[in-house]
Amino acid sequence: MPAFFVIAGYCSNFNISFKDFFLKNLKSLIIPSLLIGVFLSSWISLFLSSQGVSYYNFMNLDYWSILVTCGPWFLPALFIAKMIMYGIRKYVKWKDKWIALLLMGVMLVASALYNKRLLLNVWYFEHALLLLPFLFAGILLRKHSLRKRGKDVSLLVGVVFLVIAIILKWFGMPYPYIVGIPGVFWGNFWLCVLMGVSGAFALMVVCEKIGRCSWLEFLGRHTITIYLLQESIMVALLKAYVRFHVTIPSVIVVVLLVFMTAFVCAWIDVFINKHVPFLKGKF
Repeated sequence: MPAFFVIAGYCSNFNISFKDFFLKNLKSLIIPSLLIGVFLSSWISLFLSSQGVSYYNFMNLDYWSILVTCGPWFLPALFIAKMIMYGIRKYVKWKDKWIALLLMGVMLVASALYNKRLLLNVWYFEHALLLLPFLFAGILLRKHSLRKRGKDVSLLVGVVFLVIAIILKWFGMPYPYIVGIPGVFWGNFWLCVLMGVSGAFALMVVCEKIGRCSWLEFLGRHTITIYLLQESIMVALLKAYVRFHVTIPSVIVVVLLVFMTAFVCAWIDVFINKHVPFLKGKF
């Protein structure tokens, strides 16, 4: 997810009016988060379960939690982070290195807030603060054309930090991660930053070296919907796997389901783009 924020920063345009910036991100992030990530995902889960979709199911949703969280964590967090970054780029006239240090401090404060549960994490704003350095890293990559430099070493650095991550995980050490439940503390946040930025840089280089692969491109064009729907479909199918006592090893089943549900979600996204684009904020 840190790499996702680096790439989001690299691809975002902050040089437009705030009104246009706000509305563009509200439509492309918040509307799909609610309509696809909450409602459509819930209805698909119900449809695949024994309960079935009904008026009662719709009314029984936890609307307070929906209001507080605004759906799957990474989209409202990205929205909040981009709004904050827009303000920083417009009003903070410091050099990049000082802004980077400021955002490191913000990341530490956010980790303390989250780990101590001091505030209600409305719209995952604590996650947004944790991920601001990565959004800024993507902006710097684009601003200084760093992606075009040092390609030979970037892939090597990315691999090195991947090995470090595996070692940390293998020996049960404080492995840094930022997902729905962050694992970033005072002692490992610096490693999280280095791993996230170098991993994103290496990912960009790898994507350039892979060349054109039609099925990867197909999945890539529908990534957000895959993120939003895959879990609900996966859980339903895994429950069916357990219920019917299928003899195929679970590891093989999970791998097959990951690929199968990714394509199913991509096909659903094709349908959404063609017939109900308002679900993705397209009017």
